[in-house]
Amino acid sequence: MKIEDKVKKLIAEKLDLDSEDVKAITDKTTFEFLKADELDIIEIIMDCEKEFNIIFTVKEDTKIAGTENATVRDLIEIIKSHLQNTNKVNNASDSKE
Repeated sequence: MKIEDKVKKLIAEKLDLDSEDVKAITDKTTFEFLKADELDIIEIIMDCEKEFNIIFTVKEDTKIAGTENATVRDLIEIIKSHLQNTNKVNNASDSKE
């Protein structure tokens, strides 16, 4: 399953969205549009951290949870950035052995 699909699934589960609502989520969809409050967003971030085995920085948390116009794409890009950095670290440590 693609990262985007996993994130949409996590959002849908947290916000109790039906399948039609999930299909309507695009990169430009804001959490405000989804009627997610700050607590919902923080819980979505925590679910993403658990799902992808990453940890958001305070700055990243604030970018998503503390901004009215934060989008699903913003969240996905942060996750992808963490995963790319993790792969670089893993690859570097593998090459040292």
